[in-house]
Amino acid sequence: MRQRELTEILVTPTYHESLRDHMQVTEPELWSWFNQSIDQTQDEIDQAELELLKTCYRLDGDVHDVLSGYATLAAGRLELDQK
Repeated sequence: MRQRELTEILVTPTYHESLRDHMQVTEPELWSWFNQSIDQTQDEIDQAELELLKTCYRLDGDVHDVLSGYATLAAGRLELDQK
């Protein structure tokens, strides 16, 4: 999917824009760290994924079928590969 098409589909909610602006002003070091995450190495990506697996609650699709359905619908519209 081309970047323009993706941008047309994904409109940033006003709340997220407000949060971004707030973080840039009140937490510039933290904002800079998040902004640098675009250029992560594979090792850094693997470490972040491992930390998410250790600290987040995984929703099983069989138990949380409605949420799973929404996630599948969103992934399909965004043309994301499912693992």
